[in-house]
Amino acid sequence: MFDFLFGKEKKEKIEKEIKEKYLKLFSFFTEAEFSSDALFLIEHMLEDPRAYYKKNKFVFDDLGITEDINLEDLVWTEFVEILKETAIVSEIEDDYELDFFCFSIDRMDNRGFYELSEEIFDPDANVKDWLRTLQNQGQGKDRFMAEMEVDRDGHVIFITDNDALKEMHEIALELNRYIRKFTV
Repeated sequence: MFDFLFGKEKKEKIEKEIKEKYLKLFSFFTEAEFSSDALFLIEHMLEDPRAYYKKNKFVFDDLGITEDINLEDLVWTEFVEILKETAIVSEIEDDYELDFFCFSIDRMDNRGFYELSEEIFDPDANVKDWLRTLQNQGQGKDRFMAEMEVDRDGHVIFITDNDALKEMHEIALELNRYIRKFTV
């Protein structure tokens, strides 16, 4: 009987620690325009990730994610999707046209860190070249693009500073994930 109770208490402690890590990770995004909406969704998702999946199944179906995904991967995927839907991060795919690329970056760059206009990009180049142009524009500044690991084509990027990135990287590692400075 005591083993059962200890097992349940340990499980609850681990779940609480994981929730705290996700909320700490999210705390680095609170400057974003829709962060209060995102926080509400993240808290709701962390209470019952499987129920959140079922309620938003259409989103995950589009990503090829099924019900049998393990819980650790499900929570990370839901976390990233919430950040994307609330314009805190942006997923950039390799086949984007220049106008949609600029829209996607501008949508998450609510502080105006990057000077975005289609004129600064070579229209005949590709997404990696356009990202490189933004990287060069950010050289020597205290904020830059970082990337969140996702298991699909494209890049989930956001803007951060070095101190925040170090902490985010450590938290992500504790969750068996990666967040790193974006490099092309």
